[in-house]
Amino acid sequence: MHSRLLAILLLGTATVTGQAPAALPARNQALLLLRVLAYDRNLRSRAGDELTVAVAFREGDPASTRERDELAAALEEAAHGFVVSGLRVRVRRVPWRGTDDLAARLATDRPAALLVGGALSGEAAAISAATRSRAVLSFGPSREMVEAGLALGLVNRGIRAGLVVNLAAAREEGADLDAGLLAVAEVVGKQ
Repeated sequence: MHSRLLAILLLGTATVTGQAPAALPARNQALLLLRVLAYDRNLRSRAGDELTVAVAFREGDPASTRERDELAAALEEAAHGFVVSGLRVRVRRVPWRGTDDLAARLATDRPAALLVGGALSGEAAAISAATRSRAVLSFGPSREMVEAGLALGLVNRGIRAGLVVNLAAAREEGADLDAGLLAVAEVVGKQ
């Protein structure tokens, strides 16, 4: 039943364009991310009493800052109507200053998930090193970022949203994803 609800959400976040698919709109990424987190059987143990979702951005980059603001605002808006696995959602903004700095910030802020904007696509492998060291489930807006090491991709399939899962990365980040989620996702990489 839960996988049916996720499939409906994936279809319900559709976007129609006459061009190649761009990133999903921020609102759609936020809603899908929160829904996907409910399929992580280890979420409560990684999150604690409150579900913190961090949004990574490149400091000093206007496009990345704009993307951060859009994603964080969409998450904050969605969080008003969502409780994920009984947990209230809180949003944090985390600047990208390298793997060691990100790992330290993740240790301090203790998010259960990190949403990485497309402006950081070239840093996906380095970001995943930090998320794996701190058991933080990573999300990005493209299949390429998932192939580079992030755990989940919230992607635009042209007429609908899609979910790409790097199962090995998700496991290394401490997630235990439900089979219902994997049934509606594209799984890439070694399993």
